[in-house]
Amino acid sequence: MSPYLHPAERIRWIIDEFYKGHPKRLADALGVAPATFTQILNKGAFPSWRIITGILARHPEINPDWFLHNKTPRLRDPSNDHFRLHRKNLRLRQIIERLSEELEKE
Repeated sequence: MSPYLHPAERIRWIIDEFYKGHPKRLADALGVAPATFTQILNKGAFPSWRIITGILARHPEINPDWFLHNKTPRLRDPSNDHFRLHRKNLRLRQIIERLSEELEKE
C-alpha cells in the first residue's frame, strides 16, 4: 500500500502532472475561482464534491480509487474499453466547447 497522501497532496500531483504546476489552469478548467485551490493547497482544506467530480470528469485517466481513497495505481489502465470511450467523449466535448466559444466571439 502506498503512503497516505492528504487530498491536497493528490490535487497538487494532478496540477503538476496535467497543468504544469499552475493551479489557476485547473481552476479555469473547472470554472472555479483560483482561490479555491489556494485554500486546498496552502491551508489543507478538503476539496468540495464539485471539485472532486470536476477533476474526475475532466481526467478519466485518474483512478477514482486513488483520488478518493489513496489506493494505487494513480492512473487507470489505458487498455480498458470504458476508459477509451470516456476519453474520446471528453475530447469531443472539449472540441464543442472551443467551437462554441469561437462562435460567441463572432
